[in-house]
Amino acid sequence: MEIRYQEQKKLFRGYQSKKVFFTGLVLLIFSGFGLSQELILMEKIRTFTKSELSSIFFIEALYNVDVYRIHYTTTNTFAQKDTASGVFCLPVKANTVFPILIYDHGTVSDRYDVPSFGSYEQSISAVFASFGFITVAPDYIGLGISKGLHPYVHPESEARAGIDLVLAVKAINSLENFHYNDQLFITGYSQGGHAAMATFKTLSASSELEVTAVAPMSGPYSISREMKKFTFGDTEYFFCAYLGSVLLTAKYVYPELFTELEIEDMLKPDYAVMVRKFEREEIDLDDLNDQMIAKLRQNNGKVLPKRMFIDSVANAFLTDDDHPLNQALERMDVCDWKPEKPLKMLYCKNDDQVTYRNAVYADSLMHANGSETVSAADVFSSGDHGTCFYPAALALRTFFWQYQEIGTVGTTEPENPSISIWPNPASDLLYFENINMNVQGKDIMIRLYDATGQLLATHKILPNAQAINNIDIHYLKSGLYIIEISNSNGLVEIKKLVKSPQ
Repeated sequence: MEIRYQEQKKLFRGYQSKKVFFTGLVLLIFSGFGLSQELILMEKIRTFTKSELSSIFFIEALYNVDVYRIHYTTTNTFAQKDTASGVFCLPVKANTVFPILIYDHGTVSDRYDVPSFGSYEQSISAVFASFGFITVAPDYIGLGISKGLHPYVHPESEARAGIDLVLAVKAINSLENFHYNDQLFITGYSQGGHAAMATFKTLSASSELEVTAVAPMSGPYSISREMKKFTFGDTEYFFCAYLGSVLLTAKYVYPELFTELEIEDMLKPDYAVMVRKFEREEIDLDDLNDQMIAKLRQNNGKVLPKRMFIDSVANAFLTDDDHPLNQALERMDVCDWKPEKPLKMLYCKNDDQVTYRNAVYADSLMHANGSETVSAADVFSSGDHGTCFYPAALALRTFFWQYQEIGTVGTTEPENPSISIWPNPASDLLYFENINMNVQGKDIMIRLYDATGQLLATHKILPNAQAINNIDIHYLKSGLYIIEISNSNGLVEIKKLVKSPQ
């Protein structure tokens, strides 16, 4: 839910291409799973090498990644057929079966600042693919090639865009070495965190796809409560454009609630004009935010978004739970339900755009509803919305690796099972025994990560087939750790380690 936060912009901008040149395979395919989605077009955009991806994310990528632009059909907010766009990122490894991951992008400034048009979110999608996941990233309804207003933080359309993209990708039968298993992982950052939760909730009530694990990052799950308190109080909030975009969505998606209210009936004239310009795409979200901040400072001295609203409307919004806007925001919430599959909400306590209270409140509601699979974790207490992404993504990777299964074509066994670890649980020394060194490539590397995704130790396996190697883990706290075993060709396997007290 960020407006091009600067830290990540600097990190990924060098890999963003405003003009995407499509090369290689171009396919036109009309083949669908059902009434709502069809794969319309697939075209290869580029290949990211492991070294490129490692330099983007400052952590070793395990696979080269081919990126494809996808056009597919889905349904819009009014259950009408629409054509949408997104990307499909395929780890490059022959005869290897990977799980699928949905990555939902964060708030963007305009309709073309999206994965399929070369935004930095495309690079993020490729990075996740390099960890051993076939990654799909929808542009969303109203963005990319999809026409009309983007229904910002609208759960149903966010979910439908991702689900139908997965179904469309599964229709591909023309790519050699495209093999997937039944696992599905879901994540997203900021608005994408909201979209990831919406997708999980939708799939929990259907049989379309089976979810393996979900890890939304810094998402506004409680818009009607936590985000309302965070943005509509007496503390300055410098991301006013979010409120304008939410207001447009509420009016657009829930017209039955606003039969007697137009934007001009809720916002003061200066701000209503700005929002209408944004609606017509005459200005982008960054421009809208800058203009709102400047006008608020001019009129009030402080950037208090509630001052954009007509006083009587602001008062009703704060005091009347049945106000149309409050009813609309409640429909956008994705926090009050009972997940049955592993869910880990990742946040930073100092987030200046999406309060961490969204995750804490959602965690409390879900546990109260009886869920035993939910947790929430502060991955970087001092991190703001821009600096939270990197530690959240590291923690996400480790969380997903606990469940990830990578196999080879024709078998359900893990790919090249060759290294055993013992004892497990372990307290002092952890041994790596090379039982069967029939892996391709050299330089077998062992990497040990904690639950937050931080690399704790590396160890090179000796080439002697009878060699026994060990590392000292006595200093580690009790708990769960992840061991990554890789060679020069990529990931070999992931193992879980339980560290027991000494």
